Amino acid sequence: MESAAVDVSEIEECSKNDKELKIVRELKEKGKEREDERRGAKSSSVIEKGDSVLLKNLPGNKLQTNFGRTEYEVIEKSGPAVTVVD
Repeated sequence: MESAAVDVSEIEECSKNDKELKIVRELKEKGKEREDERRGAKSSSVIEKGDSVLLKNLPGNKLQTNFGRTEYEVIEKSGPAVTVVD
């Protein structure tokens, strides 16, 4: 039975990669938080029964607005899914 010899440089390389991945994850999370704040994004947990919401339009032409004009009232919420009434 042969044992595989582990080179010290391989261990150092792995720890460098782990540190780089950690830094990349932190930067990605910071960027996401900054963009969400800039857009005024809110998590779906903020939407509750009785709130008024707008429905997103299906993709059309580039001049079409992102959301419809009709406001709907939330009557039921189950996880990220909501039931609305006109």
